[in-house]
Amino acid sequence: AWHPFLNGISHVSVHDIRMQPAFDDLLIATHGRSVYVMDDMRPIQELQAAVARGAWLFQPRVSYEYSLHENDEGTYTRYAADNPPYGVLIDFYQAQVQRGAPSLQILDANGHVIRSISGTHKVGGKDVPYIPNKVGLNRYVWGFTIDGPVKYNGAPEMFQGPDTIIGVPPGEYAVRMTLSGHTYLQRFMVKPDPRSHFTQAEYEQTYALGKHLQALFSTVDVMLNNLDTVRKTLADAFDSAQKAKNTSLAGQIAAAQSARDAVFNSLTANYQNSEDSIEEAGKLREDIESAFFSALGLVTPPVTDYVHRVEGEYANGVSRYNAYVRSLSVLDASLKSAGLASIPSTVKEVH
Repeated sequence: AWHPFLNGISHVSVHDIRMQPAFDDLLIATHGRSVYVMDDMRPIQELQAAVARGAWLFQPRVSYEYSLHENDEGTYTRYAADNPPYGVLIDFYQAQVQRGAPSLQILDANGHVIRSISGTHKVGGKDVPYIPNKVGLNRYVWGFTIDGPVKYNGAPEMFQGPDTIIGVPPGEYAVRMTLSGHTYLQRFMVKPDPRSHFTQAEYEQTYALGKHLQALFSTVDVMLNNLDTVRKTLADAFDSAQKAKNTSLAGQIAAAQSARDAVFNSLTANYQNSEDSIEEAGKLREDIESAFFSALGLVTPPVTDYVHRVEGEYANGVSRYNAYVRSLSVLDASLKSAGLASIPSTVKEVH
């Protein structure tokens, strides 16, 4: 049976149809609407087998981590089209929509989950799933990145931390997805930009250093979130102590508040807008972020030297924070004796 295949194509005259053999893309030459490209035809070619199963996760094709750059010189006068999707094309078929938003996981060659995608986000005021959930063929593009660091919830959204940023090295990966109660797993290859002169060892060194710095960044954000919890607890306790005219306890709390602020201010400059970084130097959190971005490319000796200096700063920051958390035990006992809310058990030392 014949079915209409438009998928964004206008009703125009088609003068030629070709298959791009290396990537299995469909190219359609039109009269008046230029060239149309359908990236990766495998889902169409295997559609009938997927329909017979009721649901199916197609094996992604080999994907290339192209080095992207912006160069718009001449595009004002010459034709320029959008780039193809950057990432791994993950296609799946389903005869019925899933209950709730679909989810998937990306695994490395050792079977460890490095990226999880689920849930919804706002688009035009509506909740839209990150992964499409339509009857028929669906496509999600994984942009080669792993899950991001822990976020600092007390910062403005633009400074809370990235969702994802670290790109994976070339190698073997897999996608795992559950559709209609059945879990599918498909393996695929990620290859470097053919123009790149990076070695595999250099890609892996960059990846390892990026993950290391992301872990430091996450720990700092855990400390900051805990210190915000302490701030709220102490503020409520101070008000209660003053109302009860318990000057001794109020003095203890005030001292803990000052010590808390000193530790907090040593961990972050706590930027509130994009201009703050111009007027005020960063602290530990901002220095780790700077080192992190420096390490996203080739790891050179100057980058290694900077990272070592930041690591020393990080060790001092963790030491200050842990000493402060330990010091709260005496105050915590006083709060309990006064019948006030104690320091939450979630506020712990970090390692």
